[in-house]
Amino acid sequence: MNRVLAAAAVAAAFGLSGCAVMSGNLAMPSSNAPSVVTSQRLSETTFTVTVVGEFDTSQFVINDALMRQAAERTLSFGYDLFTTRSYPTADSADLLASYKPHGTLLVEMSKGAKPAESASIYDAREVSQRLGRPLPAG
Repeated sequence: MNRVLAAAAVAAAFGLSGCAVMSGNLAMPSSNAPSVVTSQRLSETTFTVTVVGEFDTSQFVINDALMRQAAERTLSFGYDLFTTRSYPTADSADLLASYKPHGTLLVEMSKGAKPAESASIYDAREVSQRLGRPLPAG
């Protein structure tokens, strides 16, 4: 009888500790950098940028990486301004990406000064400076 109780106590302790670790991981937001950053030029003034994080990468980190990469690529192509919109992807080559935090933007670039009071147009230099150093493009 004592062996049965001891075994039950050990099993309960392992079970509870596993739950505590799991809930602790879920509750802790991560600041891990995205693991995959790619971009593809679609036309002279348009490209896509995709960022895939690890399982514990927050969506906030993904969104910052998308904007930073959009700004850096815009500057590297010789443009000043960009607009973005969501770009749904149907590529199922990497099924694991659908379970990881990720995002894809369609980026349209233009040259010149940013129009006053235009919240939907981003100055690439401002975004790049605000969000820090660029991520490597794949």
